[in-house]
Amino acid sequence: MTNPSNQDAVTILSAIRDVRLSNLLIFIGINLRFVTGDIINALVFFAIVQSPNPNNRYDIHTPSPPDMCGDVLTALVFTAAYFFHTSAQIKKTIINPEQEVKLYNSEASQLLRDSLEWSRRFLFTTIIAFGLYFFSQYFLSVGLAIVSFEISEERADTWSTLNALIIICSSSIFVYAYCLYLGTNRAVAIILYLFFFIRNFFATNMLGLSSKYDIHIYAPFLDVLSPFIILYSVSSIMEHGRLKLKPPLNSLRST
Repeated sequence: MTNPSNQDAVTILSAIRDVRLSNLLIFIGINLRFVTGDIINALVFFAIVQSPNPNNRYDIHTPSPPDMCGDVLTALVFTAAYFFHTSAQIKKTIINPEQEVKLYNSEASQLLRDSLEWSRRFLFTTIIAFGLYFFSQYFLSVGLAIVSFEISEERADTWSTLNALIIICSSSIFVYAYCLYLGTNRAVAIILYLFFFIRNFFATNMLGLSSKYDIHIYAPFLDVLSPFIILYSVSSIMEHGRLKLKPPLNSLRST
């Protein structure tokens, strides 16, 4: 197999770096979403994080300034991941390889294309999950709170059920992306899916829609366990030194 020139090798490795950084930023964004949606929720509920104004206390049923700050930060991280994913080096290597750079190593070029495809799927899966969450949190939930007194109880329950399903779906997609990045085994993945399903079952008060009993208050007690997910994320990356790139391109380091 013919080795690429030094300039070509630098270009390929720069593209690899950008893909890896994009994937890492996406994973950080997923963890920030868990922090914002779960850990902050518990801190607000137990009054560890609260507004100094007693007349404007934070509430777990509606978006509060800590939630909003966390969501803005998460959106910025995803945006940065997108910019790395569409960096000039990647475009130079992938989009127009014949005019911008001559890749004599066709195997390396194909591996990089496959890796970029995996990263693209990882990125847009996460963006879909965040989009569903954002729509539910800041449009549907807020809209329901405003018009709930003006529409019939049956219609309100229908929209609340739809909102709950969107939240559960969004959370499941986040868990899927989380497991995709870390390559978790089946047991860990099942535990995560069950945890977030049960947590959101309480948080969305789905049982309360029929029984009229508020079970939303039980969600923060499960949120207390959320820091263990963040610790698992950190320990996994530290243990394996992962800046995920699928499939691996270790062969390029020899160039």
